[in-house]
Amino acid sequence: MVLGELDLAERYANETVRTSHDTDLRLRAEAGSLLGNLAYEREKPKEAEERYRKAANLYEAVRDTDAVARQLAAVGQTLVAQGELMSAVTQLRSALDHVPNDLVLQTELALALWLLGEGRGAVAVLTAVLEKAAGNITALRARGEILADLGEARAAMLDLDRVTTHARPSTLAARGLALAELDDLVGACRDIEDALAAAPRSGLVLWYAARVFMLDGDKAEARERASQAIDATDPALSPQHREAAGKFASRRQAEAQLT
Repeated sequence: MVLGELDLAERYANETVRTSHDTDLRLRAEAGSLLGNLAYEREKPKEAEERYRKAANLYEAVRDTDAVARQLAAVGQTLVAQGELMSAVTQLRSALDHVPNDLVLQTELALALWLLGEGRGAVAVLTAVLEKAAGNITALRARGEILADLGEARAAMLDLDRVTTHARPSTLAARGLALAELDDLVGACRDIEDALAAAPRSGLVLWYAARVFMLDGDKAEARERASQAIDATDPALSPQHREAAGKFASRRQAEAQLT
């Protein structure tokens, strides 16, 4: 799997399950989890979910709490990919019941809460994570992006300026949005252009671009980017962002018709 030979990895994992003893629960759990990873890698989240759930049950049988939590968290990620955000949050909270101090899981929960539309709750979770690990890049990046989305530009920049060397397209776009809200439109457009070049089909990047162009006074470009964001699939917008982009695009279209 590490080498990218997914078909061969799947064949060996299935052979492991077929030839292992029914009593070798741990080995069967490990093989099942790997098959879940393979399905997720192939963008088959429903199949991955089923594999992870079975692996979690097997790990539960051998009383491996940490492994159970990892599988439940993986189920949560597949639910996010399927757009079942409420179920994803429930699943991630279940995983945290097993390992309540796991900062990675807390960060994943925060991201799921944000996609569900609970941005303030997500920031609270991430702040708690950063109180325990102030240099946690993943948590800093996530909190900065969420704060930018919520319109708290100054607070967002305090986090985003600390992760510039680890920037991904959505981080660059969030930074561009925060800069635009702080009236640094030159810096904002630069970051947005870089983000769009790196991820031209990302729903979130396109949505942030729409907001930046609107702040820059380019209504036509803003409308176009909002429409593109609604149709984007790599990745697609969350329901709350899709609704916001839809209202934005519709409002701008109505304004255009009036003029």
